[in-house]
Amino acid sequence: MVGALGQMTINSLENLSKPDTTSKEINKFSLIKMIETCIVNVSRISCVWDYIYFHLEYLATQKPTKALAIDALSSLIISILNYQKGNNNQFHKENWQMVVLTPLMDIILTNDLDSIFLVILNLRTIITNCGTYISKEGWQIVLGILEKVLAPSNLHVGTLSTSMNCIEEIYKCLEYICNNILFKLGISNVESLVVIIYHFITVKNNLNGALLAVSFLHNVMDYVSRQTSEELPEVQADKIWCYLFSKLKEIGKDDRGELRHVTYKTLDKIITTHGSKFSMNIWEYLLIEVAQTLLKFGRVNYFAHTKGNTYTNTLNKEESEEVIKIGGEIKEEDIKEWEDTIIIFYDTLTRYLTKFYSMKSCIPR
Repeated sequence: MVGALGQMTINSLENLSKPDTTSKEINKFSLIKMIETCIVNVSRISCVWDYIYFHLEYLATQKPTKALAIDALSSLIISILNYQKGNNNQFHKENWQMVVLTPLMDIILTNDLDSIFLVILNLRTIITNCGTYISKEGWQIVLGILEKVLAPSNLHVGTLSTSMNCIEEIYKCLEYICNNILFKLGISNVESLVVIIYHFITVKNNLNGALLAVSFLHNVMDYVSRQTSEELPEVQADKIWCYLFSKLKEIGKDDRGELRHVTYKTLDKIITTHGSKFSMNIWEYLLIEVAQTLLKFGRVNYFAHTKGNTYTNTLNKEESEEVIKIGGEIKEEDIKEWEDTIIIFYDTLTRYLTKFYSMKSCIPR
C-alpha cells in the first residue's frame, strides 16, 4: 500500500513535466495518505523505512514537492521518536536514531538553500517536541546538521535573506538546547556544540544574535563544571575547558566592539564562578594563551586606532610592527570603542589574577 501511494506521487510529479499537461500543481493526496498510513503503523515502520527514506529524499529534491516532502519526513521522525521513547527499538540497532535522522542530513548536503531552510525549520520542531528523547547518537546527527548549515559556503552573500532566515532558526534551536536540554547531549557532544555556537557568533550582520549567543557558552561551561564535579576525569575535563576558552579567546578578538566587551565580561563571570575548580593546567592556559593573547591584541589595536603610527614607546618591537600594519585613518568612534575594550579587558585581567592568587595551591607554582 505504501509503495502504491508513493508511485501515485511519482506519477503526478512526472505529469507536471509533460508539455501537454493541464496540471499546474502536484497531487498531494497520495503523499499525505502515505505519511498518515506510516504514522498510524509506526510500530512497524522499520519494515518500510528504506523505501520511505529514498522516496521522501527524492521528493525533497524536486521543486514541486520539496516543502511537502520535508514536512512529511519531519512529522514521521517525530512520530517515530515519540513511539520509541519507551525503548521500543524495532530497528534492532543501537544507533537507530542516526538511521532515522540521517535523511535530514542528506537533504542538507544537496546545498539547496531553500531545502536547508526548510530542514532547519522542521529540525527546530523536532528538537522542541522530542529533544528529551534524542540519544547521544541522535544528537550527533542534529549537531552535524547545524554545523554544516553554518559553514561559510552555505551562507554566502548572494542569498543573504535566506541565510539570515536560517540563522534566526538556528538561534532558536541553540537557545532551546542550551536553556532546556543541554544535559541530554552528553559530554561527548559538547565540543561539537561549542563549534556550532562559535560559528553562529562569528557570522557577520548578526550582532544582536551573537551577543545573546555568548551566554550559551556560559551555559555549556556550567554544564561541564557539573560534570567535572560528578564523573568527568580531570584530563578530559581540562581538554574541554581549554577548547571552550580557546573559542572565547577567538571571539575576544572580533572586530565588533560590543561583542568583545560581552566576551570579556563572560570570561570574568566564568572564572569567578568556576575558577576554584580549575586545575593548574587550565590556569596556565588562561594566563598564557588567553590573557596574553588578548592583552597583546588589545594593546596593538588600542594604539593603532587611537594613536596611529605616533604611538608611545610602551610597545615592544613585535607589537609596534603590528600597529604599523593596521594603520589607516583614525576615527572618533573607534577611539571610544578601543578605549572601552582596553578598560574592560584590564578589569577582567585584574579579576583573573585576584582569583588565581586567592587559591593557596597556586602560590608555590
